[in-house]
Amino acid sequence: MILSAVWGGAFTLNKLALNFYSPEFIVFARLIIGTLILFLLLMLIYRRITISLKDWQYYLFMSTVGIVAPFILIVYGQQQIDSSLAGILMATMPISTIILSHFFLHDEKLTRRKFTGFVIAFIGITILVIQDFSNLKINILSNISSELMVMSGAILYSCSAVYGKRFKHTDPLSASTGTIFFSHNDVYIFTHLCTY
Repeated sequence: MILSAVWGGAFTLNKLALNFYSPEFIVFARLIIGTLILFLLLMLIYRRITISLKDWQYYLFMSTVGIVAPFILIVYGQQQIDSSLAGILMATMPISTIILSHFFLHDEKLTRRKFTGFVIAFIGITILVIQDFSNLKINILSNISSELMVMSGAILYSCSAVYGKRFKHTDPLSASTGTIFFSHNDVYIFTHLCTY
């Protein structure tokens, strides 16, 4: 529940931050804060850096697909839509995850019960967060590109979750720290391209 609250609260904080900062700065600030916290935890728990450079391909993929690209897409998308709608669109992540898992993970096949459960959950979230469905329809029609950005971010999160299952041998804290460390290169490239 704590993880859900932290993850869900990010959309509200993104929306508030967009009143004062650019999307690029918000993404960079989130990565800096996350990197400092994870490195601190890594040193407190293991007393040393336990990131293995032999898994650099894993870190590169996860940093690009699982962190930087979704962060950028979601923050840019939230410039035009509110945080509640962003939360609704992000609820497509578990649905896309079970579909991707069915095709790419041999031990997580899609069952009727799984699919039914996630559909019911998605409908429930929609009903709880959005009270006026007529207003939702207007927002979707007027800001379709922004909604597609947020949904694309959700799908990329799903891709990284499925890909991450292939690296069960990696310590979770070390993997998270290495991934977010590699993500700074992606942000640098993105911000450099935005200057042209």
